[in-house]
Amino acid sequence: MKLNRSLLLAALPVLLSAQPATPVIGLGNLAHAVDSLNKTVPFYRDVLGLTPNGGDPLAATPQALDADMSRFTATQGAKFRVATFRIPGANFGWELTEFTGGARKADRFAIQDPGSATLALQVRDIETVMTKLKAANVEIVTTGGVPVNPTGNANSKLREIVVRDPDGFFVELQQPDPLPARAATTEGDVLGASIQIAIEDTEASLKFYKAAFGFDARPSGAWGTNDTVLKLIGLKGAQWRITHGSIPGLTADFAFI
Repeated sequence: MKLNRSLLLAALPVLLSAQPATPVIGLGNLAHAVDSLNKTVPFYRDVLGLTPNGGDPLAATPQALDADMSRFTATQGAKFRVATFRIPGANFGWELTEFTGGARKADRFAIQDPGSATLALQVRDIETVMTKLKAANVEIVTTGGVPVNPTGNANSKLREIVVRDPDGFFVELQQPDPLPARAATTEGDVLGASIQIAIEDTEASLKFYKAAFGFDARPSGAWGTNDTVLKLIGLKGAQWRITHGSIPGLTADFAFI
């Protein structure tokens, strides 16, 4: 469904002040709509090891949206369930939203399609995670189905792989080298997160996000290509350029590709 690629920036806390240039103070949750929480929650909870907030989200029954929430989400007549997860090392949450009782359309984005988003998670040991992915028959995007090292340095322990969750949303798993300092005190496999969004036009997107949300962009990279990175994202013959930056109050990297 189209919503499963949407970054719900409406959930950003906004200050009603006299400074419209920087109204945002943080990112509440990054969210995507799912076909069924029963299918998707186990992927993030049991395979990736993220901890749900507030107990078992699958125990909740769908609730009819009130008039205000129906207007907010443009889903009149729908019922709703939600699951939110804490991401270690990140100051935003991961939210899965399930709408039932209304018209829905499933769309399957390619990773290069404008509007396609990727949740990039740092992991402690990618081989441990790979064992869980294979046991769960998770769809792997990366050509060859194994993690790659995009640095070209044979001595580097950096490994990355891209997979799809049960709804087709992209998740990139990164074993950084060296591991961040917080790895010594963080439980579980996941150590941090960043956000990537595929866009149609760099200049237009940066102008919009700067004006609307105070996005602070670093210089855009040059157009380039790399066979290992193309293998990582399951493409051939593509070029790309990346703009990294941040939203006020968000410690995670935010990238437009």
